[in-house]
Amino acid sequence: MLPKLLLLATTRDRPQIYLERLFNSLAAQENKNFILLLGDQSQNGISDSFLNDYKGKFSFKIVKILPCGLSEARNILLGIAPKGYEWFTLTDDDCYYTPDCFSQFAKYQALEPSAAAFAGNPCETIEDCACSEQSLHSLTCFSAIQKAPSYVLFFRRTAFESVGLFDTCMGIGSNTPWQSGEETDILIRMIVSGFRVYRAKGINVLHDTIFKNPLDTKKIRSYGAGRMFLLVKHKYSIFFCLLNIAYPVIISLPHFFSRGPLSFRVYSHMFWGRLLGYIKLIFMRLKNCKSQKTSLE
Repeated sequence: MLPKLLLLATTRDRPQIYLERLFNSLAAQENKNFILLLGDQSQNGISDSFLNDYKGKFSFKIVKILPCGLSEARNILLGIAPKGYEWFTLTDDDCYYTPDCFSQFAKYQALEPSAAAFAGNPCETIEDCACSEQSLHSLTCFSAIQKAPSYVLFFRRTAFESVGLFDTCMGIGSNTPWQSGEETDILIRMIVSGFRVYRAKGINVLHDTIFKNPLDTKKIRSYGAGRMFLLVKHKYSIFFCLLNIAYPVIISLPHFFSRGPLSFRVYSHMFWGRLLGYIKLIFMRLKNCKSQKTSLE
């Protein structure tokens, strides 16, 4: 039996074709013991005719919220979410699910009922979703930052509430340079607090690749900066931070042959985003230390 699952999503002027893809995948779920809570930040709102096509196919609720950052929007939605939903997942408005996705989640939850969170398998194509492995792998503070984008994460609400809300200094739309990492921040806080967090490769969630034209170079760089803010926030070693900066350079060569020249541009912008973000954080820390020293004098 699928635990009652809450799907948290926000959308802002996303082309309807992506919402159709998401809604169709939800209507096709084998297990429908879930509700989609969608925060609509679009200027004109989602059309009634579109929503009417899905009434009775699965449970959903559309809430109009003012434009804000993703972390703030998620905190708002959690505050108004219906009670009785033990788990929630972070649904991107441009992701979509395999028909067995939530059934697979239920199997993992039954396999490890004490789990506080699961990280599923991010897929770019249906062919990537071939994995149906049922074994679980514990995540550490180091492995949690690998291949755990928000749309594959499932959180137990009580565990989430015990470590706090999403950090509004992080995430898309925040008024900072740090446009990613808010969901991984929650995973790390859970692990540090002693909760059990697992990778569950049989939970497959699809999302379009970033390796496509035209490249959103600003977004790629801001995501890189967000990664470095996350590492500095949780006091990872300087060596590990430098390794993360170098990683896009290291991996760009094999990806050049498997994905083509476009991958080199993606990893180049990722590298510069991480490097410049880390340098900015160092200067911010030095400035804060200088300010504190001056105030003490």
